[in-house]
Amino acid sequence: MKKEILKAIVTATDLNSKGQAVFRYDGRVGFVDGLLPGETAEVNLTRKQDLWLGILQKRITHSPLRCQHPCSHSNLCFASPLGWLKPYAQKEYKQNSAYQVLKRIANLEWEKFHYIESNQYWNYRNKVEFSVKVVNENKVVCGYHSTQQPHQIIPIRNCLLADETINQFWSEFNERKDVQQFLKKCHRILIRAGNGIHFHFFLNEPLDFKDNAFLTNFFNNSIGLNGITTSIQNENRVKIFKGELRLQGYDGIRIHPFTFRQVNDSIAKALQQRVKNECISVQGEIWDLYGGFGFLSYPLANENRIIKVFEHNRFAIEDGKKIKSNHSIEFVTMDISKQWNTFPSKSKPIVVIMDPPYAGAGLEVCKKIVSLRPQKIIYISCHGAALARDIKIFMNGNYHIKDITLLDMFPQTMDIEWFVVLEKY
Repeated sequence: MKKEILKAIVTATDLNSKGQAVFRYDGRVGFVDGLLPGETAEVNLTRKQDLWLGILQKRITHSPLRCQHPCSHSNLCFASPLGWLKPYAQKEYKQNSAYQVLKRIANLEWEKFHYIESNQYWNYRNKVEFSVKVVNENKVVCGYHSTQQPHQIIPIRNCLLADETINQFWSEFNERKDVQQFLKKCHRILIRAGNGIHFHFFLNEPLDFKDNAFLTNFFNNSIGLNGITTSIQNENRVKIFKGELRLQGYDGIRIHPFTFRQVNDSIAKALQQRVKNECISVQGEIWDLYGGFGFLSYPLANENRIIKVFEHNRFAIEDGKKIKSNHSIEFVTMDISKQWNTFPSKSKPIVVIMDPPYAGAGLEVCKKIVSLRPQKIIYISCHGAALARDIKIFMNGNYHIKDITLLDMFPQTMDIEWFVVLEKY
């Protein structure tokens, strides 16, 4: 049954967590891409349960905060929803959003944010992932899912968020005449930049002789390609097809394709330095929860500190153990979200550093940390709502907030990296 389309004029009042403009029409809330708060526009509306979904037709008024979005896919792509906002307005918006999140969830009115800006507003990402879809028997598209029709893929040849070396490489790859046949076997592609490019293919089926010949030829003739790896869907095994498995980052550390690394190198350095400043005088035991390869804690390694990195990704642990300065770091293999009750009880940390996944640490993990009574908790997150929920548990457990820093890890997007320091009363 075809959905009825209603033409209407609406005025945006806010942006939601996806960067869509929020409006009200005929007593219902609606969302539309491409508008800024205060702007009025003609839109086509369709109903989805009790919501309106809008498609922008024509802006009638223009916000003074608006700038020209450089991406030709800006009204369809989720990747850079704040690209319409001038940089100073993005900063104000993210600070205000952080304030509102803390007030709503943690009942905390905090206005003393420190703010660290990225040194690049575009072309800063050292990692991109593209979805792959066969649209007919002879054509394959690679790119991002459309915001208006999520089952469709927007073909991307040049992502303005990606490092320029990634775009150069991706353009070179797509110019090959024999690429389409190979891509039909893929469902996702990961490209990472460092001291070269690492290319990983998530495959639906094994490679055959023609695929092997194609990849071999491409690797031998591509400038700057560090390695090609593949994996079959639903398998946690990586096959080294050509070149090296690990890619060296800006810090000289070589990591596996499946090891987490922050996507913005300049902000990653600032984040690491922030942790170091908070721990520089600590003598004793430091716990680094969800620690990956020890990115946040390896600069702290010395004879006066015991550092334990808790991580469940075996690739990250392997990478961390190869770092020279990690001779005084102990890696504990643990999925904290599932094994929180098996935390070591004989030792007590003086500082807990935690950088949990997007969903946050959760009640049980936070309560366990409170029971250990560290002098300081450093909480890092890119999800403000989850962070606000968790730090409320710490504040109820007799901790107070010393500092909140917002780091613009993801310019042009709704996301911000939080750095919160809590100390015991």
